[in-house]
Amino acid sequence: MDRWCVVSTVGTSLISNLAREQSRDLNELLRNIANEPEQALDADTKRSVSLLADRVLDTVDTADTSRLRRMSAELNGLVSLYGERLFQPERRALDMHYLIATDTYLGMMSADLLALILEQLGFNTVIKPQSAGLTTKVTGPSLTGSPGWWNGVTGNCPAPEPQLPHHLQLGGKLQEPAGIYEHARHVLRR
Repeated sequence: MDRWCVVSTVGTSLISNLAREQSRDLNELLRNIANEPEQALDADTKRSVSLLADRVLDTVDTADTSRLRRMSAELNGLVSLYGERLFQPERRALDMHYLIATDTYLGMMSADLLALILEQLGFNTVIKPQSAGLTTKVTGPSLTGSPGWWNGVTGNCPAPEPQLPHHLQLGGKLQEPAGIYEHARHVLRR
């Protein structure tokens, strides 16, 4: 079985889709803080987002694949990519997932949630590059960021496999990172 390296850019649909279902006020709050870093938010706002994040995780516990698809663009993409292989433990044990998020509070929270969801689904290796440096503060025609994070991805996933498009599979020898979920758990407990 081939090992896959999946790189996902992470938006905020995981949080914002549930907020839209839950409450107009919560949805408006998320729109107002969408581009803000954590330091710009007060404790009440962070608490509201944290409670919403808990609800996201509770929803995943009982979600079937149809519900997972509706929860976020990222989960929809992964369910589409994996199909029935999503339920093969040997598949989940082999693959490596990189979650690339912006420097906003909601972007990082969404990546933390997605990492925990992938762990709940049984994926062993999920990496969120800490120094991606991507920002929503547009200085030109595209997002800015440090190219260093991409070197880490390509270093672990060096060569594309010919049977799948490059953006879906990058073959390579995978390494098991240590402590990849501690940061996500720490952020969600705040």
